Amino acid sequence: MREYVQISVSQYLEQILLHLKSHGYVKSKRGVRGGHILKELPNKIIIGNVIRDLEGPLAPMSCVSITAYEYCPLEDNNCLLKPLWALIRDQVAELLDNTTLKDLLEGNLYK
Repeated sequence: MREYVQISVSQYLEQILLHLKSHGYVKSKRGVRGGHILKELPNKIIIGNVIRDLEGPLAPMSCVSITAYEYCPLEDNNCLLKPLWALIRDQVAELLDNTTLKDLLEGNLYK
């Protein structure tokens, strides 16, 4: 059972690395001294961009998405939640767009 978990984790991490490579965050090298390395310095990698590239828009609801807006029938009735979702979107984007990989690595999340 333990080997299965290790293989599964390895395959999962490999898929993540492939996505990171396809978006230009890492590069790989084959061979004995091979592996993966960042293509940019950690202070140049913006976490908001990484999440958008890997997961899509940051908006919690598509009706407030800037890049992937989708109409919601509740908008016609002055949805009371839409301003809240927009505020959440803005706050999350602000935090993620001002956080770098270096910040995460060094634990500097409270600037």
